Amino acid sequence: MTTVGRIGIHRIFWMAWMWLAIGMAPSVASAAEATGGTNAVLARAKGWTVTRADLDKMVRRVQTELMSTGSLVQEDKWEEFEGRLLDQLILIQICRARATDIDRAVARTNADAFIHKVYTNSATEKDYARRLMRAGYTPDSFSQEKYDEALVNALITREVKQGIQIAPEAIEKAYAAHPENWKVPESVKVAQLVLQTRNPVTGEEVSADEYSRKESLIKELKVLAGKPDADFSTLVKENSEDTKTRANGGEMVVVRGQTPWEFESACFSLPVGKVSDVVVTAVGFYLIKSLEKSPPRVEPLDAVRDSLREALVEQESLRALPTYAERLRREAGVELSPDAPKLPPQGPGRPPSKP
Repeated sequence: MTTVGRIGIHRIFWMAWMWLAIGMAPSVASAAEATGGTNAVLARAKGWTVTRADLDKMVRRVQTELMSTGSLVQEDKWEEFEGRLLDQLILIQICRARATDIDRAVARTNADAFIHKVYTNSATEKDYARRLMRAGYTPDSFSQEKYDEALVNALITREVKQGIQIAPEAIEKAYAAHPENWKVPESVKVAQLVLQTRNPVTGEEVSADEYSRKESLIKELKVLAGKPDADFSTLVKENSEDTKTRANGGEMVVVRGQTPWEFESACFSLPVGKVSDVVVTAVGFYLIKSLEKSPPRVEPLDAVRDSLREALVEQESLRALPTYAERLRREAGVELSPDAPKLPPQGPGRPPSKP
């Protein structure tokens, strides 16, 4: 639940409302595609409007993301799908108007951190741009959407989460109810130096000449790593092609069953402080240094109390979100056009339609 605590609850917020409309079915056209698209106002409140064009833009963006994963909207769920997206756009406008300067600063910081993480987890700048394009984003629209989501999250944190109190007994009960959650499997902390023999984006193998060059280089690096005064971290930073671990000296934690068997076998068989022979896998050449081994264990309650409290706060927040969103709409005086898609039911007090 640690991800949810910082940037994830807004994604759960949206997904809890929207993904019920998703299924495997032929794609259907939006109202904009049928009518040519208009700037007709679908929802309004003091100081802002949401137009048909705003909704159509969101529909196209989400459709692109869904199609990239092989999921499409069921035809009989289309109105609900549009209604949920309209609801999202309305809530974004409410939160923009309601946010404090502190909320905006928190949102900008968290959104920037999230975007930076996506960027650094991409193999190259082109890979980053390609990932955005597949999901229907431009860099600017991605930045804006993540900021809006983080702003909603900041409001939820301040107005919902901070008022939730979790009793110690509830934490103890949750811990006792799920003993399997606190089992930590055997693991080993290693540093890896990687020379890739496949393109990490396309999966294509390097040429025979390039393969031979890298094979020779990894053997030379093995010799250097074996010297008494060798600094393995420096060798990694200067030579490794794994962009996710290179900056921190190649350090990572390996759990059984989650990496290629050749790599896993070397990690768990190495004595701490030793560097492996060259390990060859389907994707590259590796040198591995064992740093620390951890036997399987069960986390005690005191070690997970804070994270468990956070998870329970998140759980209660999700239960409170429909009522909270309804209150926001009511206090903002949201009015819907008769032509607006029907919003998803959230209890009494729907915004009145404006004639």
